[in-house]
Amino acid sequence: MAEANLHRCPFCGTEYAEPFVVCTQCGMNRATGRMSEPVVVEEDDEEEQPSRWLRFVMWTAEYLPGLFRPLVLIASILLAIIGLGITVMGVVLLVGFFVIFSSICIMAVGALAYAQAVAWILWGELGFLPDQLTEFDEVRWALWFVGLLTPGTIFVIVATHYAG
Repeated sequence: MAEANLHRCPFCGTEYAEPFVVCTQCGMNRATGRMSEPVVVEEDDEEEQPSRWLRFVMWTAEYLPGLFRPLVLIASILLAIIGLGITVMGVVLLVGFFVIFSSICIMAVGALAYAQAVAWILWGELGFLPDQLTEFDEVRWALWFVGLLTPGTIFVIVATHYAG
């Protein structure tokens, strides 16, 4: 009686408990009566090896997370200070000496440095510690957005004040 419930492939005779359309052994399609072409998966023998720097960063993040996170945060704070200093220098050139194009370029570099610092802070907070994602609460998000938007707001206020 158990034999009556088995379904067999007409080509290779493989037994299946439920009705099937394509045999997994030989590739016979019962609906069309044709053999399916085997799918050839090419494997790359040569995988790209990460660079020495990336291997060092991965090693540091894995074995020394207590050391790496403060280093990222300290570097980002220093870069934020440098970015704000460059932006202030651009504002001084614009206001004091009315050097328009050079000050705009200098303030753009300062804004880029500050944006990179904010990205590093976020990377240091969330990148290597996935469990910190749940601890990144509303207060930290608000501080992060304020820190990101403050230099741009100051730049727009200064530029519109002295442009007109």
